[in-house]
Amino acid sequence: MDFFAIKFNSLFMQAKYKKPKIDLEEVLLDRRALDRNGETLEKLETPISTKNIFIIFVVIGVCLFILYARVFYLSIIKGNFFYQLSETNRLRYIPIKAPRGIIFDRYGKPLVENSLTFSLILSPRDILQNSKQDELTLKIANIFGLSFDDIKAKYTNRQLSYVEPILLKTNVSIEEARKFESEITEQDKKGFYLVEDYSRYYVDPEAFSHILGYTGKMDNIDIQENPQYPISDIIGKMGIEKYYEQYLHGVSGKQLMEINARSEINPNLGEIKAKPGNNLITTIDKDLQLELYKDLKTTITNLHIHKGAGLAINPQTGEVLALVSFPSIDVNTLTKGSPRADIDKMTSNIYMPFINRVISGLYAPGSTIKPLVAIAALQEHTIDPDKTIVDEDAIVIPNPYDAKHPSIFRDWKNHGIVDMRKAIAYSCNIYFYALGGGYKDIEGLGIRRLKQY
Repeated sequence: MDFFAIKFNSLFMQAKYKKPKIDLEEVLLDRRALDRNGETLEKLETPISTKNIFIIFVVIGVCLFILYARVFYLSIIKGNFFYQLSETNRLRYIPIKAPRGIIFDRYGKPLVENSLTFSLILSPRDILQNSKQDELTLKIANIFGLSFDDIKAKYTNRQLSYVEPILLKTNVSIEEARKFESEITEQDKKGFYLVEDYSRYYVDPEAFSHILGYTGKMDNIDIQENPQYPISDIIGKMGIEKYYEQYLHGVSGKQLMEINARSEINPNLGEIKAKPGNNLITTIDKDLQLELYKDLKTTITNLHIHKGAGLAINPQTGEVLALVSFPSIDVNTLTKGSPRADIDKMTSNIYMPFINRVISGLYAPGSTIKPLVAIAALQEHTIDPDKTIVDEDAIVIPNPYDAKHPSIFRDWKNHGIVDMRKAIAYSCNIYFYALGGGYKDIEGLGIRRLKQY
């Protein structure tokens, strides 16, 4: 029996190698596994080259890098945006303005007040989901005296935030608020909201305009420089209001609302209270400021001129007690943003009322020493204040070393006959050249006494 088994196995193996067979799992092997005659199996595998392994790892590495970069972009860089976007699917908020700090004079008298008013807010997310957005926008424009194109540009402009409310108008009047509530139904007004707000009211707007400045809506530059502010916020635009913006502003709050699947609004979800701004005490004397403004305005009117500036300081401390620049501006009109005709009149004024001439005017700094030279001459009795001299275009001092090149001291204008008072008033150079160095019958103070004083 064993003999027949061995013989059968031997015949089977001979038949097998006479006609090579490839098992099913060998079909996918490399063709080079067969020899040239295709009869015997030379080898069953070929190693992958180092170059191919390197290429495979590079491809895998690039794919992983792209995957992780995309995850980093979505979760880190744009994470806050997508978080807000997901939250606004169910949450909305209306900003609650923080009252700005009050500005006082040195004696505690308020120079500005906060008055309670209403503001019109636009929610881009809600208005874009409103099927009647154009019809509603036109109604809003007519009620509040706004431009249809300007409103639409705000909620279609992708450079602005898609989820944050946008301030359309401050200081909404009672009549406008009544029209809004009566002419537009609750369902149709989706996207526009009236909220309680605080408006700046300046007690003496023209007298203090260049000191206090004014507030207004944020523009694109303000939004970039103050990313912590809601884009519907109010910000200082000039003067103390701008310089101490961070101190006066406070922190805005939020009125939270919830939106259900039917787009129904629950306005009582909760509230984050606002934090008022800090009060500010200045060195300004309110009564002195009003007197200086009144006197400067009267003088400018009487002299038939259009520009001027006045400053009163404490010489012992350098504190500014009063500061007036003329022409002035009505900052209450600028804060309200209306009437437009009055604002256009101020901005187009050829005498440039927005320039603070006390700190931005161009004046010859050398003239500030002339009253000191006059005091020194009076103290040394080198001249009588009533003595007059004839102003000349220039004083020519001969050069003892080169007669062709004398020293020439010019005046900026020929002032005619002047005494000490007129010389100070008109800043006459020739008069004070004479007081300092001497000229004709006037004894000069000389370098030593000038240095002493």
